[in-house]
Amino acid sequence: MPTHKNSKTALALFAKTPELGQVKTRLAASIGDKMALEFHLAFISDSLENVSQLTTPIDCYLYLTQAWNLSIAPFPKGLENSQFRLKYQSDGDLGVRLSTAFLELFSTYQRVIIIGTDSPSLPISYLEEAILALTKQDCVIGPAIDGGYYLIGLNREIKNLSEIFTDINWSTEKVFLETTACIQNKQLTLHSLPIWYDIDTLPDLVRLENDLLTLTNKCFSTSKLLKIISQKQQKRE
Repeated sequence: MPTHKNSKTALALFAKTPELGQVKTRLAASIGDKMALEFHLAFISDSLENVSQLTTPIDCYLYLTQAWNLSIAPFPKGLENSQFRLKYQSDGDLGVRLSTAFLELFSTYQRVIIIGTDSPSLPISYLEEAILALTKQDCVIGPAIDGGYYLIGLNREIKNLSEIFTDINWSTEKVFLETTACIQNKQLTLHSLPIWYDIDTLPDLVRLENDLLTLTNKCFSTSKLLKIISQKQQKRE
């Protein structure tokens, strides 16, 4: 997906830079640090591929926490062919990093959407719905099963947008409710997307494996890893 001249919307993927023992730690408790790192890389790759399928003209960015270490893994395909521009998250908690990224992108774009890379199977239709909704509403949000959210989008006209990310109990089941309450208190219009899920634990991974049997989004990198694990288990049996 090349940069679109005069595009008014940007979509940013937030991801932790791959590092052994520092990513997918809850999943690592069940499958080990090395395999958790492999899945983290697969989630990034599949998320980039998913976003690249969008038909709506939109500029795309990957926001990492630090520089990519090529000794751990090569650049994902989307970065190699310049479909995505690379930027870095600021310091601070998630709220600070999100608000900083929004403000940075609002210097160029009218509308900005941010998603994580922990939902590689996210239906592309949800992203298209978010892009369309943001042309009519102040905000759009995608609730996650665990009480957080997998997507948030804002319009540039919102004043004091950092308030939306202040006093939020991050990494808890209260994130979605606290965020939407703040949006409502600011008297902003809001469109909610269908609920979806992140891959944080082994049960989440099992659910993804089952869902991939019917989803149109096949998550090829993640599917490949799941097959490797399945084959290893069969050999042990």
